[in-house]
Parts: sequence; structure tokens; C-alpha cells
Amino acid sequence: MTAIEPAAERLASDTSARGDAVALSQEIQHRDAILARLHRGGTVADSFATIASTIASEIEVDRVSLLRVHSSECVLVATSTQPQVDRRTRQARLLERLSAQVLASNLALTYELGSGSTTPFSASELEAYLGESGVRELHIERVENPESRDPIAIVILERFRVDENPKTPIHTLLGTLRDPLAQATSNALARDQGAWNVLVNQWMHATTSARMKIAVSMLALFVVAGVLVPMDLEIPVEGTITATQKRHVFAPHDGVVSSVLVNGGDDVIVGQPLVTIRSPEFELLEQSVQASLATAQARLDALLSLRGRDRESSLSVDEQSLRAEIAGLEAQTALLLTERDALLVKSPIAGRVDGWELQQAFESRPVSRGQFLMDVVTPNAGWTVELDIPDQQMGYVLAAQATTPCSCRVRLRSDATATYTGNLEQIDNVAHLNAKGESVVRATFTLPPSEPQTIRSGATVIAKVNCGKHSLGFVCFRGVSNGGEA
Repeated sequence: MTAIEPAAERLASDTSARGDAVALSQEIQHRDAILARLHRGGTVADSFATIASTIASEIEVDRVSLLRVHSSECVLVATSTQPQVDRRTRQARLLERLSAQVLASNLALTYELGSGSTTPFSASELEAYLGESGVRELHIERVENPESRDPIAIVILERFRVDENPKTPIHTLLGTLRDPLAQATSNALARDQGAWNVLVNQWMHATTSARMKIAVSMLALFVVAGVLVPMDLEIPVEGTITATQKRHVFAPHDGVVSSVLVNGGDDVIVGQPLVTIRSPEFELLEQSVQASLATAQARLDALLSLRGRDRESSLSVDEQSLRAEIAGLEAQTALLLTERDALLVKSPIAGRVDGWELQQAFESRPVSRGQFLMDVVTPNAGWTVELDIPDQQMGYVLAAQATTPCSCRVRLRSDATATYTGNLEQIDNVAHLNAKGESVVRATFTLPPSEPQTIRSGATVIAKVNCGKHSLGFVCFRGVSNGGEA
């Protein structure tokens, strides 16, 4: 037994150490989760609401409120029970007044119903708030910036229920959460302190005459800038990219596709077979011509074997007729052979097959003469960007194109990081309707062959056509005069 006791003690010690480590790890994870929740939110209202609800759930009070400090004023922003607050209510106004007293005195306000404690604050306002809200315990204190120690907010803890079991005094509840609360509040305000928010705050605290002067000055500045400041007029358009060197491949005859010999993206050479087509009608006609040719040849052979002196003249006429018929049938046979060779569709140029699921689309399926099958493109020959410019914007484009070619910036929908530039080279003289039923004019420009080979024929693009310099006011408000069409 004496040998077992030390081992049992070591085992108990190891188990206790593992339990302590697990508990410590869980506590660290819990604290990290709290810190993550405290720093959520985009606007000040959202951030303050998240902070208030997180604190309320952790310290188990009925309500936590956060007020933002503006100079000597306190503005109620959010509570744990109501993210969107109405500052016009009497309860909210009384709470802001009590918070202003706490801010001015640099003291905390703690009150518990029935404790008989006294405070250095206005008893009338405190009693009015207690009667309005029905709160049983109340604690108000300042939240300071962790670096400058300046007050940035007011936090308020409240309890409304009386519990038979005594709880921790409300003024001690924040404890270790006081510093994370201050840091989260400071970060929320820092995210909101952009240049625009600073201007808004200054505007809100300015006098009426100062606001009028600022408004008139800004209006005058805006009018002057709208007339004198130049700005590029860029028209947004859509379009597609096609290969500059491209040949369409069509079905040469009615028939059924027996096999597709290539896939989309395959490199091919000139004359390489692409598709084989079988035409039952053509095969029947070929068999008929061959049979007629064989019959005529047999008749000619029989006539030649019966040739004699007494019938030489009549046989000569029949022989000439048969030879003429045979010549015609042989010509038909040669023509049919040419057409049969055309049923083997070959690549017209060297390049790359541009098509999608060709076997699934055509194999063992009927096709008609002139039906489109695929494209063969030459990527190394460069790319052509085809843009559909809205018809109502063509006046700006043509005016700018008359002096210097309009520059364009293009980006692929599939790759927004890559931008390509060029100048308009050709503009159609007619408008047409696009797939959306809008009237557009086709304009094109080419990209050099040195562009990355990630470009694919048929890729859709978004472009901006630069129509030269115009005044800032014209660029911003031209849509008003065009009936809303910018």
C-alpha cells in the first residue's frame, strides 16, 4: 500500500493539472469571444448596441446603455434592450441629464432603492428618472479613452427586478470588462471619425448664422467648380471580344453528323478534318447514278459485240447515243464525288477551334445546309473588341471622334483585375437592337497580339469610352437634360 499511495497522489495531481489547463483554455476562448463581439459593428449606433448587449449578457444586468460624449453633452446612442432609441422621450432626456452631471463631476453615480445612500447629484432629476423608469439599482460612470484618458462615453447599468438571493453590488459588476469596454468604445468612435463625420459634427454644433454662411459658401464653390473644373466624360458600355482572324464553319449539305473529330480549344492546321456528315439523300442519288452508268455501259458493250456489215449504220447511231449518255453519267458521278468530299468538313485556316461541347451539340444530329457549326480562330493574330454604344450617347462619341480617336478602357467580366486600353477605330453608320431591345451602335478597336492569352473569343467586357474634357457640372448633370439617360 505504501508503494501505491505516491502513484495515486501523482495521478491525482496530473488529473488536477489537466483540469486546470482545460479550464484556463476555456476561459481564454470565452474572453476572446467577448472581445470579438465587443468590436463588431459598422456605424457608431451598431457598435454601441453590440457593446451594450455584450456587457449586459456577461454581467447579468437588466439593461446597459451607452451615451456618446459631445463636448459637455451626452447623447443616448443605444441600449442592450433597444438598438434604436428615441431621444425625444422624457426618460431618455432625464438619462442624458444625469449622465451630463456624471461627466461634469468626474464622479460615478450609484443608487440602490432602499439603501438610504445619498449622492452629490440633483435629487430631483434622479427621483424623476427613477419614477419614470422604475429602476431598482442604477450605476453611471464615465468611459475614458485608453490613451488620452479623456471621457468619450457614459455607460449605465440598471436592474429592475428584486431578487431574493443577494447579488453582486451593481457598481462592482464591470470589473475586468472595464478596460475592454473602453477600448471597444474608443475603436468604434475612431472608425466613425472620418473627414465627413467631422464636418457633420461641426455643422451640427454651429450657430444658425454660421450654418447659413457655410451653406452659401459651399453653394458658390460648387457652382464655380461645376463651370470651371474640367472632367473626363466617360460613357459606360458593354461589349464582347472576338478574334481578329476568324473563320466560320458551316454545314455544306443537309444530312446527319456522323462524327465530330475535334473539341473546343483544339489547335488545328489548314485542311484538318473537323466534322463528317452523312447524307442519305445524297447516297441514294449516287447509287442511282452509278446504276444508270452501269446499265448504259452494259448496253454499249452488248451493242459493240453485235456490230456487223449489214447493220453498221444503225449500230453507229445507237453507239453514239449510248456514249453520250455514259459521258453525262460520268460527269454526274464526278460532281457527286466532289460533293461527297465536301461532306468531310475541313478547317479553312490554321488556328484554334472555338466551340462549346461540340460532340454533345452535333454528333448523330441532323443539320441543314448553311447551319453554323463552329469557329476557327487565330489567337496570335490579335483580338477585336466590339462595343455596343447606346444610341442616345453617340452625339458625344462622334463629336470627340471627329478631332481625335476616343480612348477606351476595357476589363473582362471574368477578370476584373486586368484592364486593356485602345482607341476606337471603326463606328458603324447604322444602329441595331441588342439582346435587351436597346438601340445601340457597334464600334470596334483592336488589341495587339502581345496581350495575355487568357483572353477568349466571345468573352464579355465592360468598357468606358472617353469623350474628352467637359465641365464638371455638365458631366454630373447631363442626364437631367437627356431625360435621365446619363
